Amino acid sequence: MPKLVDYQYRRPDYAHLKSEIEVLTETLASAKTLKIATSAIDAYTEINNTIDTMYNLAGIRFSVNMDDAFYKAEDDYWNEYAPKFGELSSNFSRVLIESPLRSALEKLYPKTMFQLAESEIKSFNAAIVSLKQAENRLSTQYNELIGSAQLDFEGEIYTLPEMTRFTTDKERIRRKAASEVVTAWYAENEAAFDDIYDKLVKNRHQQALTLGFENYAQMSLLVRQRFGYDLADIARYRKEILDKVVPVVEKLYQRQAQRNGIAQQMYYDLPLAFPNGNAKPKGTTAEKIAAAQKMYRELSTETGEFFDFLIDHELLDLESRKGK
Repeated sequence: MPKLVDYQYRRPDYAHLKSEIEVLTETLASAKTLKIATSAIDAYTEINNTIDTMYNLAGIRFSVNMDDAFYKAEDDYWNEYAPKFGELSSNFSRVLIESPLRSALEKLYPKTMFQLAESEIKSFNAAIVSLKQAENRLSTQYNELIGSAQLDFEGEIYTLPEMTRFTTDKERIRRKAASEVVTAWYAENEAAFDDIYDKLVKNRHQQALTLGFENYAQMSLLVRQRFGYDLADIARYRKEILDKVVPVVEKLYQRQAQRNGIAQQMYYDLPLAFPNGNAKPKGTTAEKIAAAQKMYRELSTETGEFFDFLIDHELLDLESRKGK
């Protein structure tokens, strides 16, 4: 397997792939034998995996540097074309679910393949492509807004993640000052955040209504591929949190205030766990990665192999920077 940096990104040719997928969809729909059906499914899966790989590769590279003009253009492309590919996928999934060979196919392929297909045809079709495109653009606007933050604190410029070391400082005055700088940035951009949020809520609600749901909460379980629980389970879970977890958290915050010698805790006091300061990682990024590698190897063979894989293929990007 190549390193992440060595993966070659190529924008998928939508028109060409659309034609291929439509042929495979028709082949599966008319298949009379398992051989023909499995051949269509396997060919489609290979194409879909390639599309998915390019989509995720573009997303990763844009997320680590939103100032990159090339991947900004690719993000714009995927905002428009991911829903179009989604429509093709939904059409194929519908044919798969309705196939007269389904019982036999279920013995050859994982159960989850059919669960995913069923959730897809219920939560996506051509009627919401334009809404999905608008949703994607709004998500990009949010990510770019967060990534654009440049906060002036004590004469230096920091990103939002970099401000954490100051908002958790053991000195209360400094902690408060840092928190106020972060809060001020959000306040300055309040109108932009509100606009994005308002449009996202309305967009997703309209998606749900278009597909026959009462609201997006119902639809979201399918969008997020939640197969093991429903809204009633979520409501019970929230109540358990309120009844059992919140009282414990309140006691923990009271103990924290006493431990830190603060009579009345303010929002900027909550991140400080101990009066002598929170635990802080020591060493360079390379030294911290080496320490983590040692820990994961000692934890188990499996976790060690997994972390080694991340390192060997350069899948860790841990440095904060502008545009990330």
